Amino acid sequence: MLALLDAPALVAVLIALGLSFSSSTPVSAVAPGTGCNSYSGGVCTITVGSFWFCDASFSGAACRTTVSALETVRWDFGATGTYHSTTECGASCGTPTMTPVFDSHVVLGGTYDFVPPFAVSPLYRYHCTVHPDLMQGEIVVIGGEPPPTFLGDTNCDGLRNAIDAALVLQLGAGLVDSLACQQNADVNEDGHINSIDAALILQFGAGLIGTLPP
Repeated sequence: MLALLDAPALVAVLIALGLSFSSSTPVSAVAPGTGCNSYSGGVCTITVGSFWFCDASFSGAACRTTVSALETVRWDFGATGTYHSTTECGASCGTPTMTPVFDSHVVLGGTYDFVPPFAVSPLYRYHCTVHPDLMQGEIVVIGGEPPPTFLGDTNCDGLRNAIDAALVLQLGAGLVDSLACQQNADVNEDGHINSIDAALILQFGAGLIGTLPP
């Protein structure tokens, strides 16, 4: 087996990859309704502006809102006088899927609803197909059945990469209290979540090892 990096060396690698170690609130600790423009009766309403979702401060950035499974996410296109859509991206809005989970298609005004089911995906990325670089957002779904075990995927995005390794190190350093898919973090299945797990995830993402656990 390839030699594992110790914690300081792994931190240096992750910093070189441009990953920060600032504290952030884990998805699992965010209450339903966070980031909604209004939240009442299980309906999270997201305002759609001229070139943004949620509010003008998110133009060119992703607005994140949080709901529980089976609640309604409602985009209110209002009367901006501009054509927009709300279209699910898949794994990345940089390379959007051709089969989105939800898609309002291009509209002028009105509303569009999406009801996330239980445990299909904890995170939906979306954008406006007319203004994809300016208008993006994320829907975080909490509650329901736990997501399936996918060793190394600590943030529930379907990938196993340096971001997951960084999150494991943040957890070990006490910078976050928990991870969105913490049950996937003990990749060597030794009962501990630490820098060894982070190193294995990093090596797997780089193609240096072929499976997790190795």
